[in-house]
Amino acid sequence: MTNNVQVLDVVGVACPMPIIKLKKTLSQLRTQADRPSLQVFFSDKGGLKDIPAFCQQAQLKCRTPKKDEKLLLSNLDDIAKGTEVYCFVITF
Repeated sequence: MTNNVQVLDVVGVACPMPIIKLKKTLSQLRTQADRPSLQVFFSDKGGLKDIPAFCQQAQLKCRTPKKDEKLLLSNLDDIAKGTEVYCFVITF
């Protein structure tokens, strides 16, 4: 994985806002010459289906993080106990 990684934190945000924020973030990243990968952190279980479906339509690669991959969400300690947090890594 490249060292050029961005983070989109939509934990606690309900559908459809995670996809809307993802679209906006991706449109900004597409303008960069060295396109980073994007770690998307979310808690809405609908994202487990919605995000990969969106990526497929947008011709983006979407995968779960590798076991040894460093996750960059800085506020994991602040997230309420019992909140499930999911992550996908999206690349162009």
